[in-house]
This record gives sequence, structure tokens and C-alpha cells, in this order.
Amino acid sequence: MLVSLAGAMSTAELGKSFAEMIRQDKVQIISCTGANLEEDIMNLVAHSHYKRVPNYRDLTPKEEWDLLEQGLNRVTDTCIPEEEAFRRLQEHIVKLWKDAEANGERYLPHEFMYQMLLSRCS
Repeated sequence: MLVSLAGAMSTAELGKSFAEMIRQDKVQIISCTGANLEEDIMNLVAHSHYKRVPNYRDLTPKEEWDLLEQGLNRVTDTCIPEEEAFRRLQEHIVKLWKDAEANGERYLPHEFMYQMLLSRCS
């Protein structure tokens, strides 16, 4: 069985549903956008700092702005924290990118993500 997805799979925590389907051999392949790899990594390092906004459809422009001012990037009902997710990973990605450039190497974005994961950076 192949499942093809687009959008915020990780932020919506669809992996919890897919994990059981994979264990039961009901799903063998998942094809999704590259953004999901990035979201998985951010979720890995910052999950406890995520903020849920169950009434996200009813937010006023001021409430949206307040979330942004708090450094929370909203994806539907989930806010990803800027400092704990993006900025924490940024220094590692920038180092990998600069090292590759200095060595005359080029990689696709997902390859940098894999390199970061394999480097076990803290």
C-alpha cells in the first residue's frame, strides 16, 4: 500500500496513526513533501515547546500577531516555537552548508538534513 500526502503531516502528528499501520504491514510506502522531514526534525527537538491552538479558525488578526510576537509560527492548530525549533537547528545547518561550500561540495536540502541527523549534533 502506498500513501501519498502533501502538507503538514508531522505537525498534525499523523505519524502516530501511520506507525501502527506500518507495524501491521498495512502501509509499505509513504510519499510526502520534503517539508515533512524538516517538521519531523523540529518536532524532535522542540515538541515540548509547541503550543496548541484548538480555536485557530477563530483567531483575530491581533491574536495572530500576538502569536508571532511570541515567536510562535502557527501551522493550523499547532504553533512551532521559533527559538526552540528553527534557531536551534539553524546553526547546525549553516555549518554543514559552509563546510560543503568550502570543500566545493553541493547537496540537496534533504541531504543536509540527513547529514545533521547523522552527525548527532546537540
